[in-house]
Amino acid sequence: LTGSEYMDAVVHKYFPAPARFQKVWNTTVGKENLFIWRAVPASTDYVALGMVATRSDQMPPVDSIRCVPRKWVKPSGFTPKRVWTNTSSSASSTGRQGSIWIVNSMQMLAALPGTDPPQGSDEMVELKEAQFTLEE
Repeated sequence: LTGSEYMDAVVHKYFPAPARFQKVWNTTVGKENLFIWRAVPASTDYVALGMVATRSDQMPPVDSIRCVPRKWVKPSGFTPKRVWTNTSSSASSTGRQGSIWIVNSMQMLAALPGTDPPQGSDEMVELKEAQFTLEE
């Protein structure tokens, strides 16, 4: 479908950009900044898979991620695995405590303030199927 004249219309209809982003967490290690953003879908009928990381506190462009229909996802049932925390990994780290987790079988990451694992949120979902059919 690459290059199709219809692709943009399909993407915009079935995979809308989020309405905005919400800053979830940030830290500074040495001179490097890290900001983690959660996409806020324009409708409860959609969910964003994943988060966006930036090096500045400026909100990322809304077209940097797309949302998928909520009916295409399910709760992951995956036990989150912490892959990083700033509580002991870097003495030069500043900012709030935070942690990064693998949150589903698709190996998606979620960053959160604090060190508690994510629970029951939109970050804890995965696709129901490997293939989908678009319908009107």
